[in-house]
Amino acid sequence: MKIICLWASPRNISTAFMYSFAQRKDTVVMDEPYYGYYLKKTSTTHPGKQLILKNVETDADKITQSILNYSNKKKILFIKNMAHHIKGLDITFTKNFYNIFLTRNPEMMITSFIKKIPNISIKDTGYKDQYDLLLSLLKMNKNPIVIDSKNLLLNPQKTLTKICQNIKIPFYGSMLKWEKGGIKEDGIWAKYWYENVHESTKFYHNENKTKIIPEEYKCLVGECNKYYNKLLEYSL
Repeated sequence: MKIICLWASPRNISTAFMYSFAQRKDTVVMDEPYYGYYLKKTSTTHPGKQLILKNVETDADKITQSILNYSNKKKILFIKNMAHHIKGLDITFTKNFYNIFLTRNPEMMITSFIKKIPNISIKDTGYKDQYDLLLSLLKMNKNPIVIDSKNLLLNPQKTLTKICQNIKIPFYGSMLKWEKGGIKEDGIWAKYWYENVHESTKFYHNENKTKIIPEEYKCLVGECNKYYNKLLEYSL
């Protein structure tokens, strides 16, 4: 079984990306398996935190082993992850996967994120964690794929085709659309985070909308941009 790991930052169309792969008949998807581990070890307050902690695995070693030992009749396992959810772990297990990094213009991400969680810092955004993980994979002689979400939204067929070619799997037109509403693989946190994708049926580009960055977040945008631009140096 091929294991594809998406390493995203929050509010970065990663759920739509997961929905896209969920349309493949040869693929099963998994939604943020390390989220419970992350919430348990951090003081960050997320919507539904206690509900999530009561219902998901929080032991990182058990989570990793469940992924490595995953068995299914389908040929591909697609896992949606947030890069900062595995901070502090031994990440050598990632060498077993096809790794994809999904990044987004920090102004777009931050203006969306602060609607859900105020008072965020660089550690909440995942940009540095994405870049650190990317460098670690390169040191392990792995060549991960880096995607700017804007390119995926502007031309999903072209971008998905490139991704599939890189992973050596066929591209299917079914990846370009899905039914409204959730999928059975959605995490228990879907009701707090996925309302936009639940109303969608395809990738929809709205990155040209003007975003007003609150003054108190302008320094954070600049800090995130350093890592965002470094990630783009490796983009597909």
